[in-house]
Amino acid sequence: MKKFIGIIILITGILFLLVNTGTIDASVTNILTTFWPIVVIVLGVKFLFEGIVFFFHGLKRDRWHIGKILWGAVVLSGGVVLLGNQADWFYYSLRDFWSWTWPIIIVYLGFKVLFDRDTYVEVSLDSDDMEKVKRQKKQKRKKTRDESRFPSSYTTDNREQAEGKEWTKKNHRIFIGEMTLGRQPWEPDGVYVNMGIGSIELDLTKAILKEGDNVIDVTNWIGSVEIYVPKQMAVQADAEVKLGEVTLFDDNHSGTGRHATYTSPGFHDAEKRLILNVALSIGDVEVLTVD
Repeated sequence: MKKFIGIIILITGILFLLVNTGTIDASVTNILTTFWPIVVIVLGVKFLFEGIVFFFHGLKRDRWHIGKILWGAVVLSGGVVLLGNQADWFYYSLRDFWSWTWPIIIVYLGFKVLFDRDTYVEVSLDSDDMEKVKRQKKQKRKKTRDESRFPSSYTTDNREQAEGKEWTKKNHRIFIGEMTLGRQPWEPDGVYVNMGIGSIELDLTKAILKEGDNVIDVTNWIGSVEIYVPKQMAVQADAEVKLGEVTLFDDNHSGTGRHATYTSPGFHDAEKRLILNVALSIGDVEVLTVD
């Protein structure tokens, strides 16, 4: 997806450069400005088919995932409306488009609440475990404060001078598209994944963990997050979705304001531990085990 968007931007820039230098006729830009919504339609078709595949995969586990299908249908419909208006094939205002889009979102919300299997996740921890969880939450809050104190323009040297230690955060940011990590051996500790609109997939089967805690933070506005964890890996997961569905291994929770946690047996005694923090505004989160 990232390459596709990059190619579109590159071609657009080249065409306008050629027109401005008189190399090609200006009518080419008229075609471009008229039919640019085709890009939105292509993205909508992609999201829609991905949603259909995701839906049928969910049926195998007796779960209904329609968020991606809904998102793909909305993007596709929006692209069709924009193209029709730009090409003067028909006129359909964005206000009219929104007038039937928001009821669909309400229907989706009702569907998720209606088929909500559980309202909470209960995890049993002894007193020692609770103390360790509290310490980890303090570390997470400190990490958030560090990010707010240091702007993105800071270099590693700036951070070292300001904090007196090495800044090890590994940022992966995309506004729209899809992101996949883990196809090759990788070190997950300190990875921060931020997505605006799209899908995130993390494969931890080839992850190289260091001794102690290995923390991964994932945030997404609209879309989906899929994380695959080996069965033998010691993992602690914390997932929050404002509107959508959360699946942590064998537990499924859908509706609004979903917050789920999971701690694998023997987590605190393991030499290498993985800590997952996932936050999503609208969409689905799945953390699953694989062989």
